[in-house]
Amino acid sequence: MKLKLIVAGALSFLAVACTQKISDTTTLIGKFENKIPDEVHIVIPEVSVDTVLKVKNKTFKIKVPVDILTTGKIDYTDNSAIFIPDGTTLTFAFNDEAGVEISSNKPKISVQAMLTEYDKWSGNFMRDYNKNIKNLSDSSSLSPDEKDSLEEDYVTKAQKEYCDYNLGVITKNKNNYLTLIALQGVSLDDPQKDSLIRTLDSTVINTRYVKSVIKALKARKITAEGKPFIDFSIVQTPGDTVRFSNYVGKGKYMLVDFWASWCGPCKREIPNVAEAYKEYHGKNFDVLSVAVWDNPKETKDTAAVYGVKWNQIINAKNIPTDIYGIEGIPHMILFGPDGTILKRNLRGGEIGRTIAEYVDPVKN
Repeated sequence: MKLKLIVAGALSFLAVACTQKISDTTTLIGKFENKIPDEVHIVIPEVSVDTVLKVKNKTFKIKVPVDILTTGKIDYTDNSAIFIPDGTTLTFAFNDEAGVEISSNKPKISVQAMLTEYDKWSGNFMRDYNKNIKNLSDSSSLSPDEKDSLEEDYVTKAQKEYCDYNLGVITKNKNNYLTLIALQGVSLDDPQKDSLIRTLDSTVINTRYVKSVIKALKARKITAEGKPFIDFSIVQTPGDTVRFSNYVGKGKYMLVDFWASWCGPCKREIPNVAEAYKEYHGKNFDVLSVAVWDNPKETKDTAAVYGVKWNQIINAKNIPTDIYGIEGIPHMILFGPDGTILKRNLRGGEIGRTIAEYVDPVKN
């Protein structure tokens, strides 16, 4: 009940935000409690602000242009702060022990104040989520199967709550930066997400982020389940070019894992991929890892540490993710013998269960 009240309070707070006029400029006031710097560096790329400002009497003050669709940064030796130049007066209380507290003189219409409220809610949500998951994992009174069942139920419920909250934020903030943040927290199928984006203000739709989401939606539409695979080529190292079609569409079911060495969830899925490889690898099934958004050396080193024995494509950068509309990794796709896309976004135990629908390990 308490969590629901937080959500309701936040949404009513957000509802007021877009009905009142803001100023033509944003005033930034910085106040330091300790470790007072000589100067601060203020950058807001979207409005061409890049300036160094002297700190006098433990404070600084500057007026900057308004842009409620972007963020700026105040940076100095020992700290920094991200903010939205929202047309109000923003005060930054810098304390190297407590962090940075940002307040607005008009909190009811301040997009920055809304972002602070959003961050507070999200932080509380994730703290409770991680605590509950840990409690389930550490429980000595539950069997492994009971833990798995309870965790699955809890995760489903938590994901819905998180998605609903973010949808509420978007509904009340269709013309500002909050929507760009909240869009990343909604779990919708592609037609629903496409419909949601169409309701947004044109200024939001024309941002780089939303354009990238629209591009990914279009890519996933032409690489949906039942569609043929799309080929691509990768220069792994000078003189070493490999094609996706060297592996996919060659008469075998192929599980393709798009991953990166820096990605924790990717590395946690490797044992599941290894189990599938061990169980089903043979004349009718194989596995391919495709490293995206990664450093080739780190890819190789991590693959060696985790015992990756199957085929790999490295240094793929964003080429396959653009083609297949992959916005987050790990992302696993099962391709049929002729290259048809059978299933997308496989994770955990679903990997083995899906492969078992197509491949008989005894006959393989």
